[in-house]
Amino acid sequence: MASLFVTPNRRSFAGDPAAQNSEVLWEYLHEQRKIKHEVLDKMKTQNLDVILTPAFPFPATKIEDAEKLLGGVCYTAICNFLDFPAGVTPFGTET
Repeated sequence: MASLFVTPNRRSFAGDPAAQNSEVLWEYLHEQRKIKHEVLDKMKTQNLDVILTPAFPFPATKIEDAEKLLGGVCYTAICNFLDFPAGVTPFGTET
């Protein structure tokens, strides 16, 4: 499953000062669309219709620990970057 996704470019699209230039921004958008189509093509060749992932890799934490959770956006960041629809279905109870 991990091979389904392309290795991301290390530079930050939104955080890169060059993104302030509209021409560079259009290049970034073109690259994003290209990656999206690569992923969709790989999904099609592997006969995948849906990708199921957890919304967050660990349970809720204390508010003071929030800054340590940045790595937890790994699942939703992929969906957001690829412009894929995503949803959450709650199950179970927390005690």
